[in-house]
Amino acid sequence: MQRFIFLFILFSSYSFSLRSSNLTADKRSSDSIEIVQLIRNMYKWHFNIKTTLLFPLSIKDSIITGIDFNADSENIRVIKSSNFFSYEFIKTYKKLENLLDLSYKKDSARYNAYGEIPPYGPYDFDIFCNCQDSPDTPYVYMFFEDLKINNGTAKINWGWNGGGMKKKADYYVMLKLENSKWKITNLMGFDDELKQVTDKKLK
Repeated sequence: MQRFIFLFILFSSYSFSLRSSNLTADKRSSDSIEIVQLIRNMYKWHFNIKTTLLFPLSIKDSIITGIDFNADSENIRVIKSSNFFSYEFIKTYKKLENLLDLSYKKDSARYNAYGEIPPYGPYDFDIFCNCQDSPDTPYVYMFFEDLKINNGTAKINWGWNGGGMKKKADYYVMLKLENSKWKITNLMGFDDELKQVTDKKLK
Protein backbone atom coordinates (compact mmCIF):
# COMPACT_ATOMS: atom_id res chain seq x y z
CA MET A 1 0.00 0.00 0.00
CA GLN A 2 2.79 2.42 0.92
CA ARG A 3 4.56 1.52 -2.32
CA PHE A 4 1.36 2.25 -4.25
CA ILE A 5 0.98 5.65 -2.54
CA PHE A 6 4.63 6.48 -3.27
CA LEU A 7 4.22 5.56 -6.96
CA PHE A 8 0.97 7.55 -7.18
CA ILE A 9 2.68 10.66 -5.71
CA LEU A 10 5.67 10.20 -8.00
CA PHE A 11 3.45 9.85 -11.08
CA SER A 12 1.33 12.85 -10.05
CA SER A 13 4.44 14.98 -9.54
CA TYR A 14 5.78 13.95 -12.94
CA SER A 15 2.45 14.69 -14.62
CA PHE A 16 2.26 18.12 -12.99
CA SER A 17 5.85 18.87 -14.00
CA LEU A 18 5.13 17.77 -17.55
CA ARG A 19 1.98 19.92 -17.72
CA SER A 20 3.88 22.91 -16.33
CA SER A 21 6.64 22.37 -18.88
CA ASN A 22 4.10 22.19 -21.69
CA LEU A 23 2.37 25.34 -20.44
CA THR A 24 5.72 27.17 -20.37
CA ALA A 25 6.54 26.00 -23.88
CA ASP A 26 3.08 27.01 -25.11
CA LYS A 27 3.39 30.43 -23.48
CA ARG A 28 6.81 31.01 -25.04
CA SER A 29 5.46 29.98 -28.45
CA SER A 30 2.48 32.33 -28.01
CA ASP A 31 4.79 35.18 -26.93
CA SER A 32 7.10 34.56 -29.90
CA ILE A 33 4.21 34.76 -32.35
CA GLU A 34 2.84 37.92 -30.72
CA ILE A 35 6.26 39.62 -30.66
CA VAL A 36 7.04 38.87 -34.30
CA GLN A 37 3.58 40.00 -35.40
CA LEU A 38 3.86 43.21 -33.35
CA ILE A 39 7.22 44.11 -34.89
CA ARG A 40 6.11 43.27 -38.41
CA ASN A 41 2.97 45.40 -37.96
CA MET A 42 4.98 48.25 -36.47
CA TYR A 43 7.28 48.34 -39.49
CA LYS A 44 4.32 48.18 -41.86
CA TRP A 45 2.96 51.21 -39.98
CA HIS A 46 6.34 52.95 -40.05
CA PHE A 47 6.96 52.53 -43.77
CA ASN A 48 3.43 53.56 -44.72
CA ILE A 49 2.61 56.36 -42.28
CA LYS A 50 2.75 59.98 -43.39
CA THR A 51 4.64 62.04 -40.80
CA THR A 52 7.05 64.92 -40.86
CA LEU A 53 10.75 64.23 -40.49
CA LEU A 54 11.58 62.94 -37.02
CA PHE A 55 13.33 65.55 -34.85
CA PRO A 56 12.66 68.42 -37.32
CA LEU A 57 15.12 71.27 -37.11
CA SER A 58 14.46 74.86 -36.11
CA ILE A 59 16.22 77.19 -38.56
CA LYS A 60 16.88 80.92 -38.34
CA ASP A 61 18.78 82.88 -40.97
CA SER A 62 19.86 79.60 -42.61
CA ILE A 63 21.43 78.42 -39.33
CA ILE A 64 20.28 75.38 -37.35
CA THR A 65 19.30 76.63 -33.90
CA GLY A 66 17.76 73.52 -32.34
CA ILE A 67 14.79 71.20 -32.64
CA ASP A 68 11.36 72.41 -33.70
CA PHE A 69 9.41 71.04 -30.75
CA ASN A 70 6.05 72.19 -32.08
CA ALA A 71 6.49 70.24 -35.31
CA ASP A 72 7.92 67.22 -33.50
CA SER A 73 4.97 67.08 -31.09
CA GLU A 74 2.87 65.72 -33.96
CA ASN A 75 5.38 62.87 -34.43
CA ILE A 76 5.12 62.03 -30.73
CA ARG A 77 1.32 62.07 -30.92
CA VAL A 78 1.35 59.69 -33.90
CA ILE A 79 3.83 57.35 -32.18
CA LYS A 80 1.70 57.26 -29.03
CA SER A 81 -1.54 56.64 -30.92
CA SER A 82 -0.05 53.70 -32.84
CA ASN A 83 -0.21 51.56 -29.65
CA PHE A 84 2.98 49.74 -30.65
CA PHE A 85 5.21 51.54 -28.16
CA SER A 86 5.55 51.64 -24.38
CA TYR A 87 5.84 54.73 -22.23
CA GLU A 88 9.57 53.96 -21.93
CA PHE A 89 9.98 54.39 -25.67
CA ILE A 90 8.29 57.81 -25.55
CA LYS A 91 10.67 58.81 -22.75
CA THR A 92 13.65 57.71 -24.86
CA TYR A 93 12.34 59.67 -27.86
CA LYS A 94 11.93 62.83 -25.77
CA LYS A 95 15.37 62.36 -24.20
CA LEU A 96 16.97 62.16 -27.64
CA GLU A 97 14.90 65.13 -28.82
CA ASN A 98 16.19 67.24 -25.91
CA LEU A 99 19.81 66.13 -26.36
CA LEU A 100 19.72 67.00 -30.05
CA ASP A 101 18.24 70.40 -29.23
CA LEU A 102 20.94 71.13 -26.65
CA SER A 103 23.67 70.00 -29.05
CA TYR A 104 22.51 72.39 -31.76
CA LYS A 105 22.04 75.27 -29.33
CA LYS A 106 25.57 74.73 -28.07
CA ASP A 107 27.05 74.74 -31.59
CA SER A 108 24.43 76.90 -33.30
CA ALA A 109 26.86 79.21 -35.09
CA ARG A 110 28.68 76.31 -36.75
CA TYR A 111 25.99 74.57 -38.79
CA ASN A 112 24.34 75.91 -41.90
CA ALA A 113 20.94 74.37 -42.60
CA TYR A 114 21.57 74.06 -46.32
CA GLY A 115 24.18 72.25 -48.36
CA GLU A 116 25.43 69.91 -45.64
CA ILE A 117 24.18 67.00 -43.54
CA PRO A 118 23.48 67.98 -39.92
CA PRO A 119 26.15 66.51 -37.64
CA TYR A 120 23.63 65.36 -35.05
CA GLY A 121 20.49 63.34 -35.54
CA PRO A 122 19.12 60.75 -37.98
CA TYR A 123 18.77 63.01 -41.02
CA ASP A 124 20.54 60.98 -43.70
CA PHE A 125 19.20 57.55 -42.70
CA ASP A 126 16.15 55.88 -41.20
CA ILE A 127 16.63 55.47 -37.45
CA PHE A 128 14.02 52.71 -37.37
CA CYS A 129 16.31 50.41 -39.34
CA ASN A 130 19.69 52.22 -39.46
CA CYS A 131 19.37 52.10 -43.23
CA GLN A 132 19.20 54.46 -46.18
CA ASP A 133 17.54 52.05 -48.59
CA SER A 134 14.97 49.31 -48.12
CA PRO A 135 12.77 47.01 -50.24
CA ASP A 136 9.39 48.38 -51.29
CA THR A 137 7.66 46.38 -48.54
CA PRO A 138 10.46 45.50 -46.10
CA TYR A 139 8.11 44.13 -43.44
CA VAL A 140 7.15 41.33 -45.86
CA TYR A 141 10.77 40.19 -46.16
CA MET A 142 11.73 40.44 -42.49
CA PHE A 143 13.18 37.47 -40.64
CA PHE A 144 13.94 37.17 -36.94
CA GLU A 145 16.74 35.67 -34.84
CA ASP A 146 17.97 35.39 -31.25
CA LEU A 147 14.70 35.92 -29.39
CA LYS A 148 15.28 36.14 -25.64
CA ILE A 149 12.34 36.34 -23.22
CA ASN A 150 12.88 36.84 -19.49
CA ASN A 151 10.44 37.94 -16.77
CA GLY A 152 8.16 39.99 -18.97
CA THR A 153 10.90 41.52 -21.14
CA ALA A 154 12.20 40.45 -24.52
CA LYS A 155 14.87 41.22 -27.09
CA ILE A 156 14.97 40.08 -30.70
CA ASN A 157 17.07 40.80 -33.79
CA TRP A 158 15.71 41.18 -37.31
CA GLY A 159 16.92 41.48 -40.89
CA TRP A 160 15.36 41.19 -44.32
CA ASN A 161 15.95 39.07 -47.38
CA GLY A 162 13.90 39.82 -50.47
CA GLY A 163 12.79 42.55 -52.80
CA GLY A 164 16.28 42.57 -54.28
CA MET A 165 17.91 43.49 -50.98
CA LYS A 166 19.48 41.74 -48.01
CA LYS A 167 20.09 42.94 -44.47
CA LYS A 168 21.55 40.65 -41.84
CA ALA A 169 19.74 40.24 -38.53
CA ASP A 170 21.80 42.76 -36.57
CA TYR A 171 19.14 45.32 -35.61
CA TYR A 172 17.55 44.70 -32.22
CA VAL A 173 14.15 45.52 -30.78
CA MET A 174 13.46 45.49 -27.04
CA LEU A 175 10.01 44.87 -25.58
CA LYS A 176 8.11 44.43 -22.34
CA LEU A 177 4.70 43.20 -21.25
CA GLU A 178 2.26 45.97 -20.38
CA ASN A 179 -1.22 44.91 -19.27
CA SER A 180 -0.58 41.45 -20.75
CA LYS A 181 0.37 42.95 -24.14
CA TRP A 182 3.86 43.21 -25.63
CA LYS A 183 5.02 46.76 -26.32
CA ILE A 184 8.23 48.09 -27.87
CA THR A 185 10.47 49.80 -25.32
CA ASN A 186 13.50 50.56 -27.49
CA LEU A 187 14.99 50.26 -30.95
CA MET A 188 18.67 49.88 -31.73
CA GLY A 189 18.73 53.04 -33.85
CA PHE A 190 17.59 55.20 -30.95
CA ASP A 191 20.17 53.62 -28.64
CA ASP A 192 22.92 54.26 -31.19
CA GLU A 193 21.90 57.88 -31.70
CA LEU A 194 21.70 58.54 -27.95
CA LYS A 195 25.25 57.20 -27.52
CA GLN A 196 26.54 59.23 -30.45
CA VAL A 197 25.00 62.51 -29.30
CA THR A 198 26.13 61.92 -25.70
CA ASP A 199 29.69 61.16 -26.84
CA LYS A 200 29.79 64.36 -28.93
CA LYS A 201 28.46 66.42 -26.03
CA LEU A 202 31.24 65.12 -23.78
CA LYS A 203 34.02 66.09 -26.21
